[in-house]
Amino acid sequence: MKLSLNMKLFLLALIPLVGLLYFAGVKLYDEYRYKHTLEKIKEGMEFNQKISSLIEEIQKERALSLKLLAQKKEFDEELAAQRKKVDEKIENLDKFANSVNLNEFPKDILPKIDSFLSLISQLKEQRKYIDNLSVTSDTVIDYYSAINSELLDLLSLTVKNSYHDSRLSSLLYAYTLYMPMNEVADLKSMVLFESMFAGGVNRNMFIKLIQAITQQELLHKEFVNTLPETFKKKLDFIVNDDVISDEERIKVFSLQNENIEEEGEENIKDVDLHEWYNIALKKSETIKKAQKEFLDEVFNEIQKSSSKSLYGVIIAGVVIFLTLILFVSIMFHLPEFKFQLEYFKSKMRRRFKSWSEY
Repeated sequence: MKLSLNMKLFLLALIPLVGLLYFAGVKLYDEYRYKHTLEKIKEGMEFNQKISSLIEEIQKERALSLKLLAQKKEFDEELAAQRKKVDEKIENLDKFANSVNLNEFPKDILPKIDSFLSLISQLKEQRKYIDNLSVTSDTVIDYYSAINSELLDLLSLTVKNSYHDSRLSSLLYAYTLYMPMNEVADLKSMVLFESMFAGGVNRNMFIKLIQAITQQELLHKEFVNTLPETFKKKLDFIVNDDVISDEERIKVFSLQNENIEEEGEENIKDVDLHEWYNIALKKSETIKKAQKEFLDEVFNEIQKSSSKSLYGVIIAGVVIFLTLILFVSIMFHLPEFKFQLEYFKSKMRRRFKSWSEY
C-alpha cells in the first residue's frame, strides 16, 4: 500500500508524540506518587508532634520527681499538676495512634508501641514509690529515661524519609537526631542536679554522666553533618555548640576519683557542680526553645515540596492534554483518516436508518 506524503509526515511525527506522552505520563505518575508520600510524611510529622510533646512533659515530670526526692517533700502541687499533663498527653497520643493506619508505617512500630505501653503501665506504681520516698534517684532517672527512649524510637519510625528529595530527607533525618539531642541534654542536667544535691557523684551517676556526654557529642556531630547548609545559619547556636568543656571536666573528675566506690559519693574539689549544672540546664533549655522553630522549618520544607510536586502534576497533565489535542488534530487533517471517518459515518447512518424502518 502506497502511503501519501501527509501519512508519511504523520508517522514521522507519531514517534516523538508517543515519546512525549510516555515521558509526561511517567512524570505525572512520579509526581503524584511523591505527593502521596508527602501526605504520609505530614501524617507522620503530626504523630511526631504528639510524641515530642509527651517527651517534653515526661522530662518535666522526671525533673520534678527528682526535686521531690532531693528535698524529701511529702507532697508537691507542681508535680501533681505535671502528672495530669503527662496523663493527658498519653491519652492524646493513644487517640491519635488509634485514628491513623499504623500499617502505613514501618512494621517495627507495633512492637515499639507495645514496649512503650508496657512501661507506661508501671507509671502509677512508680509514682507511688516517689510519693513515699521509697525509690532512689537512680531508679527514677532510669525509668523515665527508658520511657523517653521508647518514644524516641517511635519518633524515628513515624518520619519516613523522602528519597525523591535529598534535601528534605536530610532535614527529616536531622530532626530525628534533634530530639535525642534534646533528651540527652536534659538527662545530663538531671544527673548533675541529683549529684549537686547529693554533694558528689556516685558510681552510677558518674557512668550516666559519661554516657550522656559521649552521646551528646556523637549526636551533635551527626546532626551538623546531616543538616542542610541553609539551615545551619538558622541553628547557628546549636551547630557551633561545643562540648569540649564537658570533656575537660570529666578528665579532671576521672583524675581525682580513680576509685569511686559503688555506693559511695566523692566530692569534687576542682569542679563546681552547681556551675556545671547551670551551664547544662541553659543548653538544654536553649535546645527546647529552638525545637518549635526547627519543627516549623521542617513543615515549611514539606509544604514547599508538596507545592512543587503539585505543580509538577499540573504541568505533566497539561503536556499530556495538549499532546493528545495535537495528535487528534493531525489525524483529522489526514485525507486517509477523513475518508475512513466519512465512510464510518455513512455506514452508521445506513444502519440507524435500517433499524428505524424495522
